Amino acid sequence: MALMEKPLVPTKKGKVTIGGKEADIVCSHFGNKILICVTHVCKFGTVIHISKNQVPEGQSYSAETYSIRVLLGKDDELHNVFARGIGHHILSNIQGTSPPSLLVSLSLWQLTPDILKEVIHHLKSFSVW
Repeated sequence: MALMEKPLVPTKKGKVTIGGKEADIVCSHFGNKILICVTHVCKFGTVIHISKNQVPEGQSYSAETYSIRVLLGKDDELHNVFARGIGHHILSNIQGTSPPSLLVSLSLWQLTPDILKEVIHHLKSFSVW
């Protein structure tokens, strides 16, 4: 009997409905990075790097802050808002002193507040973090 081995890169993927259209979601955990792809058109689209900023010792802030950098694609306010929302949802739920950074790939027909809520709702069932 063969032993079941743990995959090298934990990954969850599937099809969901976002904004009334079928979309693909892929989430992979690479140890120090989490890759999240959300697409309506089977392409990477805009790729954004998100990391949680560390609070200096002795100081406390009520709000968490994130560094966002567009690596590929559109660098606009809507993509930054989506990245910040997704980053906050995922990184605020990860315990530890140095949470992994995120690579988020977005290729959606529309970027609206309702679409962001749907994306975050669906990401809960694709958790690899």
